[in-house]
Amino acid sequence: MNIRMGEDQSVKNDTSLRHVPLHEHLLELGRIDYVKAADGGLFPQITADKYGKQGPYIGDWWCRWLRQRG
Repeated sequence: MNIRMGEDQSVKNDTSLRHVPLHEHLLELGRIDYVKAADGGLFPQITADKYGKQGPYIGDWWCRWLRQRG
C-alpha cells in the first residue's frame, strides 16, 4: 500500500510519503479487491468531517469497536 500525493489524497510533507507492506493474510482475505470496490472510502461506517476527511474519527471509532468486543 502506498501513501502518496494524488487525486483525493494528500500528505503533510515529503517525509510523510510511505510504502506500507500488507500482511499476506490480508491479501488472501481479498483486501485488494475490497479497496478497489470501495465506493465511499475504506470505512463507510465512519462519518467525515466538514472537509470530507475521516481521519479525525478513526481513532474514536476504533476505541468504540474494541470496547464493544470487551
